[in-house]
Amino acid sequence: VSSFAIDLQRIHIEALCEYGDLERGDVDRYYGQIAGGSEGPDISVKKKQELLAKAYVNFDNNGSRKRKEKFEDWCGLESDWLDSYATFEILKDLDGNEGKRWQDWEHGKDYSKDLVQKTRSKNRQKFREICYAQWIAEQQTLEYLDQAERDGITIYGDIPFYTGDCDVWSSRGVFNLDENGNNLTQGGAPPSLTSNPEGQAWGNPTYKLDPNDPSTTERVVGWWSKRLKRTSKLCHVVRLDYFIGFEEACIVPADAKNGLEYHI
Repeated sequence: VSSFAIDLQRIHIEALCEYGDLERGDVDRYYGQIAGGSEGPDISVKKKQELLAKAYVNFDNNGSRKRKEKFEDWCGLESDWLDSYATFEILKDLDGNEGKRWQDWEHGKDYSKDLVQKTRSKNRQKFREICYAQWIAEQQTLEYLDQAERDGITIYGDIPFYTGDCDVWSSRGVFNLDENGNNLTQGGAPPSLTSNPEGQAWGNPTYKLDPNDPSTTERVVGWWSKRLKRTSKLCHVVRLDYFIGFEEACIVPADAKNGLEYHI
């Protein structure tokens, strides 16, 4: 969904008991609900989100002043991506939007700072829950990095060349889209004798780079700089996947089913 947010499944929920955000009974009930995995991975994600929402309420009601100040400071520092991510997460679950591509949403498909403010005001509790979960995820990630460094372990982070829906929705000017947000072209791979003789079409929007308009380069480079800065915070070394995308990106038509028609 986002190149900046952290997958909540990485959160170690037992650690929240140490702060008083959860009780051990909450954690035990969570593991009991997902035991066996017979209902599939979606139930685990949903139940963890519910548990994190409860943890936020406890934090909001009973958290120490020092922790609350740290949370507020962090939200301010990360607002450039955090606010749009929280807004996207709220909008995608609204009636008329649920299960649809953001380009087909009935509410909020056109990003603006005003939309973010209105969504936050109307859904304050949910907005704060989402921010809290990301704060916890980052705190734990940084703790893991510190421990790894003490143990002489280097953590490599993989950063894909293309990106997710929230990034495209909130930064349309960076991507090659039509007026409705649909791809004008898509990323892919050319035909190869060693892998796929028809090439590949991936469906990812490509970056908008017009050699006659320097502002397009400035937007893309600016966005990538923020992305690299964010990823560099969450690991020791960043691996670009795949580097040839920066040198010779393979572009195919938006409606292509394979990579036979391509240009570099």
